[in-house]
Amino acid sequence: MKKKCVLCMQVKGKRICKAKESIIICPLCCAEIRDDECKGCTYYIQAEQYAKKQVKTKKTKHFIAEFNPEVEDEVAKALELIENGNLDQGENIILNLFSERPDLYVVQYGMGLLHAVKGDYVGSIKHFDRCLDIFPYFVYAWFNKAVTHEKLLDLKNTIISYKKVEEYAGSDDEIKNKAREFLDNIEQHIFESDGIDLETFLQACERFDQAFADMKNNNAKKALQGFRDTLKLTRNNAQCYGNIGLCYGMLGKKQEALNALDKALEIDPDYQPAEQNKQLIMMLQEGDKIDVRNITSVEYYKNKMLNS
Repeated sequence: MKKKCVLCMQVKGKRICKAKESIIICPLCCAEIRDDECKGCTYYIQAEQYAKKQVKTKKTKHFIAEFNPEVEDEVAKALELIENGNLDQGENIILNLFSERPDLYVVQYGMGLLHAVKGDYVGSIKHFDRCLDIFPYFVYAWFNKAVTHEKLLDLKNTIISYKKVEEYAGSDDEIKNKAREFLDNIEQHIFESDGIDLETFLQACERFDQAFADMKNNNAKKALQGFRDTLKLTRNNAQCYGNIGLCYGMLGKKQEALNALDKALEIDPDYQPAEQNKQLIMMLQEGDKIDVRNITSVEYYKNKMLNS
């Protein structure tokens, strides 16, 4: 059972104050006593970055995140119940808070964790995103967003979220170490497989995503150029060649399509979408065009997550 805040003795303590000999304090007392001694603490860094953001956006945008210790305590209580197996009780608390105060970042964070516990990872991401819209420097939302993207096999957004954790967390914060460990491991894997660093990989992901969207929207020529641009950033990318084959198929260029699909299978003989789409294109006559709705394709970076 959590002890009461050592300073106010009114509510449960949820934060370890390293500047005050590691005493347990509540969020309100943490905010009240925060000073220069607290530099390096996760909560200090978030508050400082938030204040700087307010100054920068003062003339162009209202950027206000309300800190409500009472609601924060209720969310913590709900999450503790959920963690201890009392899902229904915890869920009721969070849903009631959400019906009353959806504008609070901590409530959106609680909703995100609730959806994640229930296996609704897509719904979870939506609430984490809303939480971060309200308070962009809430490092725990970034961390859990990264974990959820990882479960969805969305490597690009997992990397982006962990990089935010590394940026916003304190130097000795445990979650910063976890983020750095993941990023180091995945960068090593990407370098071994593609010979590129994380930043180049993220650029390739962005270019691939746009090309993939163009292909789905029947803009084969634009998609074809996008996949070619992606290949300039990554090497031996079977899925890029597979999608180039599809684009040629959409343009009625049967032989070019088969050549690209053969290249994909040369790189990865187990790449099933290329084999399936090759069989489809082989049945066409030169000049016949495939319907994008009948094709098989995947986002290329998701398979990398499975092998990392």
